[in-house]
Amino acid sequence: MIQVHRILQFRATHAYGRSDWRPEENARVFGPLIHPHAHDFRIEVVVTGPPDPVTGFLVDLAEFDQLLDRHLLTPLSGAHLNDAIPILREGVRQPSTEVLASWMAGQLVDVLPDPLTLVRLTVWESDTLGSSFVKG
Repeated sequence: MIQVHRILQFRATHAYGRSDWRPEENARVFGPLIHPHAHDFRIEVVVTGPPDPVTGFLVDLAEFDQLLDRHLLTPLSGAHLNDAIPILREGVRQPSTEVLASWMAGQLVDVLPDPLTLVRLTVWESDTLGSSFVKG
């Protein structure tokens, strides 16, 4: 088995807060993060599988990039994540890196071509904060 790592980048905004809380409670718990703010997000997608016996490649990178663009970059680049991601729209779940990693992995798991398997997807919102979905 071999692994391929692909790094993607996009800029988007998000804000913290619960729609079922009063503004004062959101401000107390989330502080200034209740206001929309931007990040330059970085995603690392790690897939595994057997290399092709003829080419030695695990994946056609052009096709893989198109898939990643269609399912992650296009819907998220320049977006307000609270609006762009369905599980965040109701305003109860937060647009944390933990939630983003899990949601993004869910977008890829069923659309990866055979024989690829998603091993890990890490979302970084800064150089010092990120979270990973790891296949269990």
